[in-house]
Amino acid sequence: MKLELNKKAFTLIELLVVIAIIGILSGLIVVSMNGATNSANDAKRKANISTISKALMVYGTLNGNTYPVQTTQCNIAPTGITNRCANFDNLSDLLPVFPVDSNGTYYKYFSNNGSTFTVSAVLSNGQFAVGPVQQCPTNWIDSGHGFCVMKYEASTGTIDNGGQPWVSITRDAAKTACSNLGNGSHLITNAEWTVLARDIESVGSNWTGGSVGSGILKRGNVGIPDAGSYIGGSAQLGTVSTDSKSTLALFNGQTINHLSGNVWEWVDDTTVAGTGTGFWSASNAEWNNSALSDYEKATAGPVGNYTTANGVGYYWGRVSDGVIRGGSWGNTSLAGVFALGLNNSSGGSGTNVGFRCAR
Repeated sequence: MKLELNKKAFTLIELLVVIAIIGILSGLIVVSMNGATNSANDAKRKANISTISKALMVYGTLNGNTYPVQTTQCNIAPTGITNRCANFDNLSDLLPVFPVDSNGTYYKYFSNNGSTFTVSAVLSNGQFAVGPVQQCPTNWIDSGHGFCVMKYEASTGTIDNGGQPWVSITRDAAKTACSNLGNGSHLITNAEWTVLARDIESVGSNWTGGSVGSGILKRGNVGIPDAGSYIGGSAQLGTVSTDSKSTLALFNGQTINHLSGNVWEWVDDTTVAGTGTGFWSASNAEWNNSALSDYEKATAGPVGNYTTANGVGYYWGRVSDGVIRGGSWGNTSLAGVFALGLNNSSGGSGTNVGFRCAR
């Protein structure tokens, strides 16, 4: 009797082992199937982004190389959908069916200035897929907005090696240094700078509170005691910095260094003093000041109603024709990705003013 009971117990153990193995194998199959499904969905997302981007490129060709302006991400969707992109009705002939993501959402569109655009979707791993994709040189990044940009400030000698910033250079000399790189390289424009700054503003990890608008936007290397958003340096640093406060994330997963603090950077624009569209206020002001509401904030300021208390940077009023962005280590709490200085001649130079190129 005892032997018979032992046999039954052994049989029960065998059965439990078999059930456990079947459970493990079933789990592996489910994980594998989920992985295959995610890969298939991601591949479809990238294909749809390519399809939408091609339709938009044709649209641009037919409309003087311009695209609908949308300074915040909107849904590429038919009429009736919340947050639908404006001015997309004329796209319907080129894109008769607006693709829908596997999770039921629509693809996103962004264009700060109508000359470049991005189409994006969130992949299964939480990263962004962005089109059109740019092929960028080493130490340059795909901005996700239709152009490549130097990851670091231009450096003396080998211009994009991430060394000490190339300073004491006029705007025209900076333009020449960029154009000499060929392949459409140019001194970054104010519009390109602003689209990068607004992208950075929209990424939660760039804020000390971990979400957009929470805490302070990273300021990088500025000369004030460290409080989580800035390094606290007393002079310019080499542009390759291991400190995370010098590194800002873009929504496409790329990162860019020292767009705030370290040294001011020339942009390829000039300005005219005045009020109204196309003119720049001569008054120093926070970005939420009503004096900047008629043109300046919409053109170069943050999307949110932020001030230097939020780390976005300060507006120095129009005194001369040159335009510099980002602030330097000496601007302390007034530096930020939206800092804009209009008090320098484009023919002048300074030990705290450098540049970076785009293409």
